[in-house]
Amino acid sequence: MEYLYKLYYKDINMYHESKETRYRFETTLKTNLNILTARNKENVELYYVYNAETNTKAESLYFLDRELSSIVNNLPPVALESLMLDLIISELESTNDLEGISSNRKELLVTAKEIAENREIQSARMASMVRSYYSLWNEELHIPYTAESIRKSYDYLLEGEIKAKDQPDGILFRKEPVYVQKQNTATGEIINEGILGEENIKKHVECLLGFMSNELIPGLIKTAIFHYYFEYIHPFYDGNGRLGRYLSSQYLLKQFGSMSALSLSRGAKILFKDYYDSFYQTNSDKNQGELNYFVDTFIDILLTGQKDILDQVKQSEELLNEARQQIKNDDFFNSEEAVNIAYIIAQHKFFANNMGIEQSEILNFVRENRANVSRAKKILGAMEENNYIKRIKNRPITYISN
Repeated sequence: MEYLYKLYYKDINMYHESKETRYRFETTLKTNLNILTARNKENVELYYVYNAETNTKAESLYFLDRELSSIVNNLPPVALESLMLDLIISELESTNDLEGISSNRKELLVTAKEIAENREIQSARMASMVRSYYSLWNEELHIPYTAESIRKSYDYLLEGEIKAKDQPDGILFRKEPVYVQKQNTATGEIINEGILGEENIKKHVECLLGFMSNELIPGLIKTAIFHYYFEYIHPFYDGNGRLGRYLSSQYLLKQFGSMSALSLSRGAKILFKDYYDSFYQTNSDKNQGELNYFVDTFIDILLTGQKDILDQVKQSEELLNEARQQIKNDDFFNSEEAVNIAYIIAQHKFFANNMGIEQSEILNFVRENRANVSRAKKILGAMEENNYIKRIKNRPITYISN
């Protein structure tokens, strides 16, 4: 369907007619969520018109989700664990990049491994975010049902990430106004001022959570609308984008597997301009509260993220299969133990971007297979001497594949 804001420029008469009729369609979802439009501050109710095109897009999401799950279920264990770490780190990098926040990939990898193995965390930076996204991979749901639980999610996700001056100064949320500027513009145009006053913020948050509890509305549509409206409310001074994407991923986890839930920030980063434009257009006076453009863009972003992950996994799987054959054909690997160790390292290389695998990780897999640990250490030493692997760190001993 033609989006309302586009009709304004294409056919002004059709625009006015559609503006009056779309809201009254029997198939229209009236959300009971209101916004003030960006310039004229007109109070309008958000609505969504169900349509066949969006339904078709949504079906593609479910199809790709099943394909991703099928591939992952057949991955060997080291590849699966390596993929998990890579996807978590990539999603964290993407959600930070969208806010202009720098991330250290190696630091994130170390923290992710420490959390996965229940070790003491050496670097506090982003540890709470890594822990939160690790729970997404494990399909642990932390759905908020109250305004208080939104604040708990904020504290859980962003512990140590918000500057003192940007901490919430109300009981749960901010007290003062915020001003959100349009991305990539020199004019500094204000596109959203957020909800004013903490009590008012709390009422809007509770209204949004009430909307999310309506089981008659399809979950995917609800999640897209949640994502928009949470950013519109802007309950905090800083961290709204990161929290909004994390909570949206939590809701996605109710409908999809963990890899699809971990595709939102990745897709938003790839479709950066579309992502921010969808907020801008939905806030605009010309749009009059219509949510179709935002919902469609949200689905496009998820599809883009899913396809990017699927391409990555398929390519890694193909490279791993080639490496496995090369290992079997190489006379250096003249025992089953040597073949297995080389295969462990290859899995990590192709599914974790060769970021480095600790000797202890390799030996843990050796123990699980009841193989000889001393023999495994000798094999690793020989592989290092013959330039199959390279030691990049001594404490702990860490290798990359050459």
